[in-house]
Amino acid sequence: MSQSADTSTPRPADAKPRVQVVAGLVRSGDQILLVREVIADEGPLAWSLPGGGVKKGELVHEALERELREETGLRVGTPKGLAFVVHHDTPAYPSAILCALEYDDWEGEITVADPSGDIVEARFFPVEEAMREMERTTGLPHHQPVVEYLRGRAPAGTAWMYRRTEDSTDELLARFAPVAADLDRPASQARE
Repeated sequence: MSQSADTSTPRPADAKPRVQVVAGLVRSGDQILLVREVIADEGPLAWSLPGGGVKKGELVHEALERELREETGLRVGTPKGLAFVVHHDTPAYPSAILCALEYDDWEGEITVADPSGDIVEARFFPVEEAMREMERTTGLPHHQPVVEYLRGRAPAGTAWMYRRTEDSTDELLARFAPVAADLDRPASQARE
């Protein structure tokens, strides 16, 4: 399933992804982990998935392992899989790309030790309460992909495309479901 809208206001051809971001959907039974933080220097505290920027030389899962340790004190195992991808184009962060990975294998006690000081709290929420908190306190690109994924309305691996409009609202321009793939077959055979 895909959803498309007008994709006008393209960026110049030389605009490159400048920000790579990761987020972790960490489960504990029927609960998910959220952190309370300032979202993108935009104001009040909000509950969101833990995560942050990918540093030079890091792979996405390595960056998320580091971010989860810093923000929550938890050490995660192998990701269960890709939850979703968000491509968000704003004047401040042209062509930012976020990858959210899901985990159900983790250890440790929650201890906030964020070096930036942006994270003030971390805890597990029942899924319904977590979705309400995110919808209430964060902007569309921060909560819509998570909530739709958790409600089963967007399959794992869905890509979400947002652009900030001239009136500073975020518009969902397109949503693409993943192509089914058999990761045990070579890519050349999967296309046949």
